[in-house]
Amino acid sequence: MKSKPRIFDALTVALDIEVTDELKNEGYAREFVKQIQTYRKDNNFEVLDKISILVEKDSVVTPALRDFESYICNETLCTSLQIVDKVENATILELDDVKVNVKIQKQ
Repeated sequence: MKSKPRIFDALTVALDIEVTDELKNEGYAREFVKQIQTYRKDNNFEVLDKISILVEKDSVVTPALRDFESYICNETLCTSLQIVDKVENATILELDDVKVNVKIQKQ
């Protein structure tokens, strides 16, 4: 038996594709957590190892780290997240289009 074609009413969907500063900062924070977790794994940190993080100031990423500090610390078991002028012997993390100098240490 041949089925009859179905006709649907037209449906229009509008999406707001504006990326606000808040959304952008949340994205940087999530990517920062991902990069820290990858660093922990690559450097054989134990799952429950507490860490401290030094981050070199950056005009793009610093606001995100400050806004989402609690989230970052909870997700990475970080007891101290400090934003400083210069990080010596830094590891470079790439957060989308920004490179950030960090130093991660076990506590």
